[in-house]
Amino acid sequence: MPFVQGTCPNCGGTLAVDNEKDAWVCPYCNTPFIVEKAVNNYNLTNNISASTVNIYGGSQKDFEIVSGVLKKYNGEDTDVVIPDNVIEIGKHAFEKFQHLKSVRLSDSVEIIAEFAFSDCSSLVNVVFSKKTKIIDRFAFNGCKALNNIELPDSLETISACAFKDCSSIEKIIIPKKTTALASEAFMGCSSLNEIKFSDEIKHIAESCFSGCCSLKEIVLPENVTHISNGAFENCSELKCINLPSKLKHIGSSAFKNCYNIQISNFPIELESIGSSAFESCKALKKLHIPNGVNRIGYRTFAYCQYVETIILSDSVEIIEKEAFINNYYLKSISLPKHLKRISYGAFAQCATLSSIDIPESVEKIENWAFTYCTSLSNVNVKRELVNENNFSETPFYNELILNERRSKNVCLSCGGEFKGIIKKICTKCGKPKDY
Repeated sequence: MPFVQGTCPNCGGTLAVDNEKDAWVCPYCNTPFIVEKAVNNYNLTNNISASTVNIYGGSQKDFEIVSGVLKKYNGEDTDVVIPDNVIEIGKHAFEKFQHLKSVRLSDSVEIIAEFAFSDCSSLVNVVFSKKTKIIDRFAFNGCKALNNIELPDSLETISACAFKDCSSIEKIIIPKKTTALASEAFMGCSSLNEIKFSDEIKHIAESCFSGCCSLKEIVLPENVTHISNGAFENCSELKCINLPSKLKHIGSSAFKNCYNIQISNFPIELESIGSSAFESCKALKKLHIPNGVNRIGYRTFAYCQYVETIILSDSVEIIEKEAFINNYYLKSISLPKHLKRISYGAFAQCATLSSIDIPESVEKIENWAFTYCTSLSNVNVKRELVNENNFSETPFYNELILNERRSKNVCLSCGGEFKGIIKKICTKCGKPKDY
């Protein structure tokens, strides 16, 4: 949305408004007003005309400013100071200025529009205005040298991809007035090793910190209720993170490929864990899923090779496809008493698992559910649920079939009938009876 500066006709407060809207509501006095009138009030008060104003810089024509919006910078300075009375750094104003190294924003700047400094690959330092409220989409996207930023206390909005692929940023402090972080805001900030969140943050958006592979520890505010899809995906060095007590939803791939992350207990208010949420989190060792979660999604804990113990609450009714596939060192799992379905490949290749009790409530065990569980010898399960596809390549199934074939007096190898009086030969595979 294109924000411009306005003055509330009722209380006189200065605020940012969307000039594509007809009406707005003042955040100070809660009075609705006509946007055009508020903008005109501000321009009149600050002597801003609708014509282009060229303000001093390296030359008279360095800055193109229209109604307080810096539309374009035409200079070649490596260190730029934004003139007074600029309210907004406009869209694409400095985009791909490869020689730009530092920017100092005047105290009048409240908005940094989308793509304003995108792909300024040499930009190292930005000094923000103390009044900056909005950093819009892709504003600093691809500023790979940027490593020295201090976000102002006035900042309210960090939009999608605002600092995406700023691979030199090492530390971020989210100001108190910032209540939400948009999708991919810091994605690909591969040198980022410290984040301090505002206590007001309630939602970590999609892929917000994905690929921040230098992060080792994160302290989330207790008010966080949602961690969205891919929020911390590929944070390969992340080891310590608290899951807040109010957390309700963990999105798909939220912590996928966080190889070193260590979590044992999940918040009691948790309601859902998305597909692949913890896939390939190889440092996990014990999982205790709380009441409220009614399904374990597709590959939610797949390839968590060092998990040894899993306790599922009685609220879980469905274990989706490949949910725990290749949890190689899994020794113990407690299945819930209301479980209805164990889906395709759910526990396939859990090679250390030796025993399991399948609740009476289970209605279906799909193909490959326990295939290649090569230590699984003790299974308590209704016989009608077992077939060669869901327990194949397990000692349990092999012994079950042998015992049944012995009782039927048929071939142990293929189940064929024997023929002969003195020497009995299988009519199907030709092997002699050996029991």
